[in-house]
Amino acid sequence: MIRRAARGHRSAGPAPGRWTRRRWTLGGRLAAVGFLLIVPIPAALAAETGVVILEGGVEEVRPEAEPPEAAARPMPGGGLQPGARTVIPLEKFRDTQLSVADVLREVPGVAVVQTGDALSPTKVRIRGSRPDQVLILLDGVPLGAVTDHPAQGRLEGRQGVDLAALPIDRVESIEIVRGAASSLYGPDAAAGAIIIRTRRGAEEGVVAERTVGPAGFRKSRVRWVKPFGESTVTLEVAQKKSDGEYVFFLPDAGPATVATTPEAELCAPRLGGGFRLRRCNRKTVDHFALGLRRGQFQAWSFDFQQRERQGLGGALNPRPFGTETVRSTTLAYSDAWPVERENRVGLDLSTRRVKGVRNENVTAPTGVLRNEHRDRRDIADLWYEHWIARHQLRGGGALNEEKLEDRFFAATRRIGSVYGQWLWHQDRGTVEGSTRRDAFSDQADETTYRLGASRFLTPHVGVKGSHATGFRPPTLYELYDPGSTLGPSAANPDLLAERSRSVDGGLFTEVSDLFYGELLAFRQSVREEIVALADPARPLLFRFQNLSRTRATGWELALNFRFPARISLDVSATRIEALILENDRNDPRDNGNRVPGVAELTWTLGLAWRREAWHAYLNLRSVGERFIDTANTRFLNGYRVADAGFGFPIGWRFEGALEGRNLTNETYAEVENFPPPGRQLFFTLRWRYGAETEEEPPRPGEEP
Repeated sequence: MIRRAARGHRSAGPAPGRWTRRRWTLGGRLAAVGFLLIVPIPAALAAETGVVILEGGVEEVRPEAEPPEAAARPMPGGGLQPGARTVIPLEKFRDTQLSVADVLREVPGVAVVQTGDALSPTKVRIRGSRPDQVLILLDGVPLGAVTDHPAQGRLEGRQGVDLAALPIDRVESIEIVRGAASSLYGPDAAAGAIIIRTRRGAEEGVVAERTVGPAGFRKSRVRWVKPFGESTVTLEVAQKKSDGEYVFFLPDAGPATVATTPEAELCAPRLGGGFRLRRCNRKTVDHFALGLRRGQFQAWSFDFQQRERQGLGGALNPRPFGTETVRSTTLAYSDAWPVERENRVGLDLSTRRVKGVRNENVTAPTGVLRNEHRDRRDIADLWYEHWIARHQLRGGGALNEEKLEDRFFAATRRIGSVYGQWLWHQDRGTVEGSTRRDAFSDQADETTYRLGASRFLTPHVGVKGSHATGFRPPTLYELYDPGSTLGPSAANPDLLAERSRSVDGGLFTEVSDLFYGELLAFRQSVREEIVALADPARPLLFRFQNLSRTRATGWELALNFRFPARISLDVSATRIEALILENDRNDPRDNGNRVPGVAELTWTLGLAWRREAWHAYLNLRSVGERFIDTANTRFLNGYRVADAGFGFPIGWRFEGALEGRNLTNETYAEVENFPPPGRQLFFTLRWRYGAETEEEPPRPGEEP
């Protein structure tokens, strides 16, 4: 968070005793849950999962080994996944124009912020965290966010990974781990992790599509899969473009509502009735991916992406800051070799290069006319997986080297990691434990752990919970970047890592493949949070400090209904109270206030139907009031938005899809000073040939 320059009156905070009682109450509940997890279930309640009843006895069947990523795969419901995990399979977003951000909006505890048109920066936060406290992995490769001015980046919404740039067209599944997950996935997973796995074709097929939409939105994509003996080659080429022009609502509240500079008038001219036309936001995303899969485990992949955009300012200062070009190249290799029976040894290698060029206006407040940055990350991970009865053990080590340089500085960080993971697959539950040690060349070593369990108590009702720690080390920019030609700004080589602790637990219920629901209570705290402080004498200069400490408590509800006619209904709700426990050790007036940008209550409802080449969906979401300053004197109103889509066959292997966004509310605001888009309508024409035409297999009890 960035502290405001002038403080207002402090809002009344909760009494200290209230939180103490709640803490012990939640701890007592989790202790009771832990006791229930280890109590044996009567044989009469045991399900057929994991055992086969034969004449004369019972034969155990070992569950299939986890894939090399060592993470949960999509399951019918999720009850056997320890802790707060949600896996979204391909069927939830296949053949639609839903983005990664749109899909994540349905997950409880997850808040997605997007401003502007379909290619505008889109960020995600989990349980009241900042976007850069959530780790995003694409096929095991971390997608780190790079900004050439970290303090200014927080003001302009450039922190965290931009989900709008991710290629969902080739995504196979999305897994969300809510709560600290550094012991599973490494640094930056202080508040959670989002694990995205891409599709790897097995049979020959071709898909070509073209999408048109408002604000000059155009998307073209071609995907080709070709088998060669035991190998399969996948090639995909895509481009997304937008001129960024759209209508937004901003009623005039006086001469200071919008900057009156010529640039502002050019980029946001008035249309009347409180509406303006947003310009100066042209964007292009080019993407090329090539994959080779040999045998069962070996995989090679090459991924290239180039993003270009211009214009970034908000509603109060809509300025064309110049241009920004970011090129990223990723090369990855993974393989696993059997040792004995299901035991395996594996190797994962990846290298990622990012180069960004940013040209500012002559009147840019930072004084930087041009900045270039180059980011490099190399990862090598060697692991071994061993089975003992139903116990799945996995251990390994990883080496990670990061290098970042621009016109002001160059810095290198090396990380050596060792980790161990344990999964105990029971007939009616799962227990997991993991620990990890990360040694940094420029920071103190970090040790994290995670414990989780799930267990059916009756044939359809169970309990689950987790307790974990995590951390986010300061970025190389936060440590070393001077940030401005006006003087030392932002950098602080003495920064400490942000450390987090999370605990959650509750009930879940699952009925075959027809219904799944869970209700979890959680508490998440982050200490040594990095805050950007403005220099009182020179407000345009910032400096990072470990000053803030926050805590979020609440509950998360998820319901999934799957009806016989391929109709599904998803409901999620989150109630959260994110508080600032400490924002300045020398000035406690903000302590006890709400964390800016976090709504107390959010809920979503999604209704979907799919049949062969047909599909239809309706999504509703509601976001409550959010404060926008640490003094809690200003806030954004709550809003409700509806999206809908419909897909249909045309003939000759062609399909069409019509989708509308923001159908019910075009005047809401998600972020201060950044306008939301108006109503949007997208049309997609798609052509298929071969394996890509396969439809979803029928569910149990349903005729094909």
